[in-house]
Amino acid sequence: MQFTVLLTTALLVVSTSALPTTTEPVTLIAPAVAEPKTLDTRDIDYLTIVNKWRQTMNVPALQLSSTLEWNALKTVNAANGQLVHKLYPGTLAQVLAQGQEGDFESVFVGGWICEIPSLIGGSENCAKWVPGWIHAGQTDHAKIVSSTKYTAIGCWNTRGIWGCDLGNA
Repeated sequence: MQFTVLLTTALLVVSTSALPTTTEPVTLIAPAVAEPKTLDTRDIDYLTIVNKWRQTMNVPALQLSSTLEWNALKTVNAANGQLVHKLYPGTLAQVLAQGQEGDFESVFVGGWICEIPSLIGGSENCAKWVPGWIHAGQTDHAKIVSSTKYTAIGCWNTRGIWGCDLGNA
């Protein structure tokens, strides 16, 4: 029997027409499908940052979810540098903000939590994080990242946008 094999990262196609006939065993090696964190070059542990600040807010820690991480990745990729929400299966809430890879803590605290400064003890505690952020009366981001309704999170940064999807493990 003859086989032609075309491998892509998303598809394996087998055809019986183009390879020479052989009696030797054939081993196909597909590209590894990496977990989201291994695809990204950022050397930031955003889950540690999230849980440090959730502890400050006296709310339970969140678990890392690869499903939510992939959802965040798909959202920020599809948004193409814009703040465009898109919820995928498993995501119950989502927050987006402009920021570069190394800016996660600034985004998480200054951009989201400090919409409601009392969550971390008042405006004096947000003073370090707020410069550059315009909240315009918004509080939904802070409510989402401080909520006890969610048990898991996955975040991603692409094209200058941080996205975090929240849900339940």
